[in-house]
Amino acid sequence: MKFIPIILFCLLVSCKSNNQQEKVPNHKKDLESVIVVPKPETEIQEVVVEQPLNNADSIYALKKEQKMAKIKARFNDCTIYEQPISLYLNNKKVDSIVVDFCEGRIYPSDDEITFNLLESLTKKSDELAPLYYTCFEYLCSQSDGALGEIMGMYAKEFILNNPSFSIEKCGGHCIDHLAFEFAINGAWKYDIKEFSDSLRVISGDLVDSLRINEFIEEVRKATLEAEKDLR
Repeated sequence: MKFIPIILFCLLVSCKSNNQQEKVPNHKKDLESVIVVPKPETEIQEVVVEQPLNNADSIYALKKEQKMAKIKARFNDCTIYEQPISLYLNNKKVDSIVVDFCEGRIYPSDDEITFNLLESLTKKSDELAPLYYTCFEYLCSQSDGALGEIMGMYAKEFILNNPSFSIEKCGGHCIDHLAFEFAINGAWKYDIKEFSDSLRVISGDLVDSLRINEFIEEVRKATLEAEKDLR
């Protein structure tokens, strides 16, 4: 019986020790539960600095702006063969690129948009021929360099596509460029004959044969002058 108090004492000490262990915080577990979120890297914003135009670019931009303003002024409320230009520009058949040109939104150069414009101006155009020819003649008068070298080809296209109008109205710079196109070829006499034959076939009975002869003679004389200039 004397051992009973000793056993009870040991049990009490053991229980107290267990309670103290349960109260000890588990720091290791807390550390494992912490999620470390890395700081986002500082975003580097790219700053685009516009480079100032150099002198050559500035001159070109000014020249382009002035030329388009000149075109707009030329065709603004003008009359074409005694008809207001609005009559043609409001026609449903008019090509939008021609309207853009007349309103000064195209800068003629040796580029794709100018070639597209020339294709429109020199196609068969019927009632729009007066407008298209006026625009084309203006381009002929202003063309030089690389663009000037190809205008004769387009002049030929316009005449063959619109023979009745061309024989009566074509002249000036249009014929000069056509003559240059013939003159650069040594066999220009043959080329003019071929051109004349094509014109007669296309015209049919719409144009008097005598008037065609007069027109071809004008082209021939202009070609002789162009040939002299090329020497």
